[in-house]
Amino acid sequence: MKPTLITTGNARILYDASAMDAPETIQFDSEFWASADAVVRRPAGRGSAVVIRSPSGEAVLKRYFRGGLLAKFNRALYIFSGYENSRAFREFRLLERMQKMKLPVPQPLAALCERQAMVFSRMALMTQMLAATETLAEKLVLGAVSDDHWQAIGRVLSEFHNKGVYHADLNANNLLINTAGEVFLIDFDKCRFKTPGPRWQNNNIQRLKRSLMKLFPAELFPASGWSILLDSYKINISGKNIHE
Repeated sequence: MKPTLITTGNARILYDASAMDAPETIQFDSEFWASADAVVRRPAGRGSAVVIRSPSGEAVLKRYFRGGLLAKFNRALYIFSGYENSRAFREFRLLERMQKMKLPVPQPLAALCERQAMVFSRMALMTQMLAATETLAEKLVLGAVSDDHWQAIGRVLSEFHNKGVYHADLNANNLLINTAGEVFLIDFDKCRFKTPGPRWQNNNIQRLKRSLMKLFPAELFPASGWSILLDSYKINISGKNIHE
């Protein structure tokens, strides 16, 4: 990677110069790609994210939008707290660091933080599309999650936890599986590195379980697969962690 920072007006763009040419601010708007008939699809469970056909290949473009009550008044603007402190730049830097650690995450391509009205900013992130992948949620609906998949998920989650990666929204839509059975973790907004410890690691695993329970309540819950995931996680996690 070759992280490069450019300034254009009130915007700062951080991008990987080894993977793409310097982008313009308009390229962070999905409407730009739609007008060029370059929107491939809108992934389920990914909020505002769209898959685009860019000169650098297929990429995922994500705009940062507010949720909850505040979204009714101001959906796209956030209080400006510095370019490097923006959610887009922090997520880019986090992905860059995890790439160096050889963790299975998408390659960050570009991040935008554009200051507006002095006190506000809008943000967006572009990442490389992981080819031939489906979310864990999609594969479960299709009944295509094998024991090997569950085992791989447990192993991959332990890799992240062993290296102190806390995923703030670990759910079945943020785990991807490709046709070779490889597992990836995506969407690292609000995520961070923490000192490895059983309390937050356990809570993180339980968050994933709750997302599965929402998708498949009661007797539909994939209990056998979940048990395989936990066994794989326990074998590979450093330290003493116990999960129910």
